[in-house]
Amino acid sequence: MSKKKVVKVKKGKKKSAPKKSVKAKKKFVHAKAKHKSSKKVFVKNLVAPQPAGKPEPKNKLVLEYIIHSSSKLLFEFLTTPSGLSEWFADDVNINGNIFTFYWDGAKQEANLLDIKEGKSIRLRWTDRPVDTYFEFRIEQNELTEELSLIITDFAESEDDKNSLEVLWQGQVQRLMKVIGSKA
Repeated sequence: MSKKKVVKVKKGKKKSAPKKSVKAKKKFVHAKAKHKSSKKVFVKNLVAPQPAGKPEPKNKLVLEYIIHSSSKLLFEFLTTPSGLSEWFADDVNINGNIFTFYWDGAKQEANLLDIKEGKSIRLRWTDRPVDTYFEFRIEQNELTEELSLIITDFAESEDDKNSLEVLWQGQVQRLMKVIGSKA
């Protein structure tokens, strides 16, 4: 049973307000997606709204893929070293807020910018401009219950956008194979 405190409002009326918890609690999303469609991977470019005051860097790419999986399982494959090394890189290490990715002996590091449990993770390559990032975001359609993986990334030039999209398509196909998602 939660404790409530009484808060005075205008005209002498009293209103109950829940007492704020001292400890913050982490929550995981446990919803499982039920999919009735047998479509192939759905990919589309989205136009994300720009934050007020600060324009986004050029060559932004936003891709959406329908994934047949639970959001909890998908989130683990997007955020843990073991999950990421199954589909994204050959090996992944995490030390604090630094993610180190290895591909064919080459090493690349990324800073963790933000993580929302069960929802998204945003990283920035250490050798890229500070206003760029790559993000994995999980969204579930309330009507169809389809689970979408939305990937945001930045190409180095306009010409590189197509090759970046092809690269992500291949990576997501590997992810879907590893988690057993139907294509």
